[in-house]
Amino acid sequence: MGITRFIYLLFFIAIAFLFYKTDTKEVYSTKVEKPLVTFKDSVMYDITTKGVNQVIQSQYAYIFKRSEELKNATILIKSKKDLNSVNTISADQITKVNDNLYLNNNIVLETEDQVTLKTEELEYNIKTLKARNNSAFTITKDTNIFNGVSLYMDTNINHMKANKINFRIKLKDKNETIKTL
Repeated sequence: MGITRFIYLLFFIAIAFLFYKTDTKEVYSTKVEKPLVTFKDSVMYDITTKGVNQVIQSQYAYIFKRSEELKNATILIKSKKDLNSVNTISADQITKVNDNLYLNNNIVLETEDQVTLKTEELEYNIKTLKARNNSAFTITKDTNIFNGVSLYMDTNINHMKANKINFRIKLKDKNETIKTL
């Protein structure tokens, strides 16, 4: 009789352990992706059958599996409208994922229309030539200055949108003196 009770007790304990859920801890590894190729003081060219489309100069260049990272870089992109002009982008750090550039710190974007954009963070698409950011910026065209926050700029059609804008336009009167609005 004691043996049957012992077997029943073992049977109930086995069933209880089947339905008892334990917390499983997942172990996450902090795997940092290492670059496939590293360049120092590099100059890279994008050459097609029509000629050189862009030139990339950087102090350091890291090429990963899905992205590229440039330090202290300048990119010269040939204009689609005028084959003799270029768009220039420079920044302390540029990360390229597909056709999107994510720029950080000391950004200067100069278009073929003599428009100069200065900001601290920017997202720029090389194919569509559209830029956006959420930080403060300054755009200069000739003697006109355009300041604001949260920029959207389409350089194909010279269209800009922003929040909290402030712009100064210098006008000439009949006596050729410059006035600021």
